[in-house]
Amino acid sequence: MKSIYHKICLTAIFAGGLTLFSCQKEHLASDSVIDRYYPKVSATELDRWAIDSFKPYNIQTLYRWQKEHFPSGSFGIPPKTEQVKPVLEAFKMLLLDLYTLEKAGGKDFFRDKGLIRITLLGGFEMQENKVLMRLWYPQTASNEMFAFDVNTFDPSDKKSVYRLMRSLHHQFARRLIEHIPYNRDAFLLINPKAYGVLPLAPSPADVYRRVGLSPYAHRRGFYTLYSMASPEDEFAEIISTLLLHTAVELKEAEDTAARPIYPDQPESVQEAREAYRVLREKRAFVERYFRQDVGISLSRLQLLSLKQLNAYYKLHKTK
Repeated sequence: MKSIYHKICLTAIFAGGLTLFSCQKEHLASDSVIDRYYPKVSATELDRWAIDSFKPYNIQTLYRWQKEHFPSGSFGIPPKTEQVKPVLEAFKMLLLDLYTLEKAGGKDFFRDKGLIRITLLGGFEMQENKVLMRLWYPQTASNEMFAFDVNTFDPSDKKSVYRLMRSLHHQFARRLIEHIPYNRDAFLLINPKAYGVLPLAPSPADVYRRVGLSPYAHRRGFYTLYSMASPEDEFAEIISTLLLHTAVELKEAEDTAARPIYPDQPESVQEAREAYRVLREKRAFVERYFRQDVGISLSRLQLLSLKQLNAYYKLHKTK
C-alpha cells in the first residue's frame, strides 16, 4: 500500500515539475492582444489641444479611424488631420461656449449631462432609403454625436458653417431631450398625424436647401423637411432652427405657413390656418420646455447664438 502511495506522489511531483518547466519555457508575448488590434499612438499637439479644450465640458473627441466607434453597417470616412481643429473650434465656440454663457446655462451646464463623445467623419453617408445623413446617425447611443463632412468644412463659408452647426445643434438637442425628457404625448397631440417618411431624398449637391428652412414644410406646419420624420426629430429641429435663424427669417416661414396656396378655395385657406396654428403651438411648446425644464430662455439663447455666429464670422472673415 505504501509502495502505491509513493508512486502516486512521485508521479504528481514529476507532473508538477513538467508543468512548472513548461511554464518557464513559454514566456508571455511582450505585446498584448489588445495592442495588436488597437495600437497605441503617441499623443500629438492636436491631441493635447483637444483634451485641454474639451475636458472642461465633459466632451471626448474622436477623429482617428476606429471602426468600433461607428454604427453597424456604416462607411465612415476618416477626417483630414488639418480639418479637425477648425471643426472642433466651431463646435466649441458656437455650441459649447454658447450653452455655458452666464446668461444661458452657466459654466457648469455640461457637468451633470454625462460624458458626450463627438466623432468626426470626413465625408457623408446615405441611409438605406437614400436620404443623406447630414443631421444625425439614427439609433446611436444617447451620449454620441457626429460631425459630418469634416473634409469639406470651410470656416470662411457661411453655408458650410450653417450645415455643420445645424447638424450639431440638432444632435445636441436630441441628447438634451433624452437627458431631460419632454412631454412627448402632449407635443404629439398638437399635430398627431403629421409624421412619416421624409418627402424628399436630399442629395449631396442639394443638401443646403434640404437642411434649411423649407416652404414645402412650412405649408404643412413644419420649419424644415427633417422635422417631418418624427416628434423627436421635430423637437430637435425646432431648437436647431431657432438657434441659427433670425426672428425675421422665422416670421417669414410662419407667414408662408399662414398664406394659402389657393386663396379662393376654402379648403386651402383652412389648411393654411391649421399649418400656422400647429407651427406656432409647437414652437411655444419647445420654448416652454426650455424655460421650465432646462432653465434657459430659448429666445435669449437664440439672440446669444446669433451674436456668437456674428463673432465667429468676423473672426474667420466668413462670407
